[in-house]
Amino acid sequence: MLTLNIDWFQPFNGVTYSCGAIYLSINNLPREERYKKENVILAGLMPGPKEAKTRACVCTALFLVACDIPAAHKTCGFILHTSVNACHICNCKFTRLPNNRDMHYLGFVFSDWVARTEQENQ
Repeated sequence: MLTLNIDWFQPFNGVTYSCGAIYLSINNLPREERYKKENVILAGLMPGPKEAKTRACVCTALFLVACDIPAAHKTCGFILHTSVNACHICNCKFTRLPNNRDMHYLGFVFSDWVARTEQENQ
């Protein structure tokens, strides 16, 4: 059994350059052996300097995807953390703080919460 791992990283200091790695870990190995360099399978690289803008539909079933939150959202097709939506399952819209790019999440009323539909989430 394999786990698909995806992560983007900055390979160089002092410049904005984003690369991505797709790698597989072998879940049948003991935890202390699983992530050793010789036991990790590099499945692909996504070269920079920026992340790809194209989209492709790949039909498959993944048992487990191990990513940080931004990579997980991209991999699973959810909205990014910079969206005006509160999260990938919420219809609430939030505003940005004046003269800033930060989100203003105050004013959320749980009783008014409406889940997004499957179509809205794609």
